[in-house]
Amino acid sequence: MAPSRFVRVRIVLHPRDDLLRQARRDWADKPELRESYRTFRPNVERVISQIASRGGRRLKLRYLGTGKNNAGSNAAPQP
Repeated sequence: MAPSRFVRVRIVLHPRDDLLRQARRDWADKPELRESYRTFRPNVERVISQIASRGGRRLKLRYLGTGKNNAGSNAAPQP
């Protein structure tokens, strides 16, 4: 097979590429956004950590997904 003189490359953008570009632009242009992120990020990470563990112990999930794993808990089923 002879090498082609012209190579066609197809670029596939994310369906929400415009939104992602705007978010990156806002991050670069707005220092108050970065300051707010640095203020609240540690608290969000802590809450996620507390939710992911029970009694200070990490949960060991038996099944993939959420339906079967939540079957024995008192939590409401996830839609």
